[in-house]
Amino acid sequence: MQLRIRAEALRLTNIRASQNHKAGNPGPEGSIAKLMFAEVNKDIYELCVDLLGAAALVDYDYTMRRSENLGLVGGPGTSRKMFLRARANSIEGGTSEVQRSILGERILEAARRAGRQGRAVEGRAAGVTEPVPSPVVRPAHPGDARYLPEIEVAAGERFREVGLDAVADDDVESVADFAALVAAERIWVVDPPEGDGDGVPVGYALVSDVGGHVHLDQLSVHPSHQGRGLGAALVEAVVRWAADRGAPSVTLTTFRDVPWNRPWYERRGFVVDPSASADPDLAHVAAWEAAHDFGSPRVWMRRTLGPAGGSAGGAVSGRSPERALAQTGPIGGCADR
Repeated sequence: MQLRIRAEALRLTNIRASQNHKAGNPGPEGSIAKLMFAEVNKDIYELCVDLLGAAALVDYDYTMRRSENLGLVGGPGTSRKMFLRARANSIEGGTSEVQRSILGERILEAARRAGRQGRAVEGRAAGVTEPVPSPVVRPAHPGDARYLPEIEVAAGERFREVGLDAVADDDVESVADFAALVAAERIWVVDPPEGDGDGVPVGYALVSDVGGHVHLDQLSVHPSHQGRGLGAALVEAVVRWAADRGAPSVTLTTFRDVPWNRPWYERRGFVVDPSASADPDLAHVAAWEAAHDFGSPRVWMRRTLGPAGGSAGGAVSGRSPERALAQTGPIGGCADR
């Protein structure tokens, strides 16, 4: 009965997540449902193994079977196999631990925001205006590499809210990979504003400079710190760096219809520019885009640079199509996580 109640709660949570997404107000329900699914599955198949008794311990033939042939009654090993599979689902890729981390960060961030709001109210009542601390963007140092995989995974989870599970499930670079990118001076990180956090980075930008052409490969901000201007601060740091190097523009690729992708970059001076895909210096990015289909249209964007890095014309998180250690090797993703 308890399992039935938990399964029903999971079903209702999924319905709520879907309704909130359609209303344009995605919340933590996706992470909660994924964590619940892993845990409920484990308990269901543990019950199946208990019901099988001694038969659960013998005669397992390790044969792969189609999902419709799985169940308590059926070919040998069916429930036993799923007993093990359900446990693997909760640990491979850090699934359950990542979801707990995301939910924990959201809870802590809610407490931080409440504290900031409380101090602001008290200050206004006393006639004192508290200055808003600015985020600190800096070149990454070797010690930052260990934090970057978790930022990327957590930021990618948001794509489940728009049905892009393939993006969230895409491979993530190892700490060693990120350390190599840091050593190549291709990563900027953003620290939480002063007095808000423990000093470790909560977002990063990865760039390439190929033949004087600057491409924003990746922009990721941890969900617990999104909506505070940290992604915008990273973008502006990249733009200033590109201008200092004499680059005429900064390019990127991203999802056309995801609200925090193309529309977000447009508000920061980028425009859709399909011609960027024909740039010979970006042939490796174009090749990666052609070889990957996440099930949602993607676009090339460009921000033309004027004097002092300004936009001659008018991220907060994302996966880039180019996350390579060498500047000519794509590593998969989308420039806005």
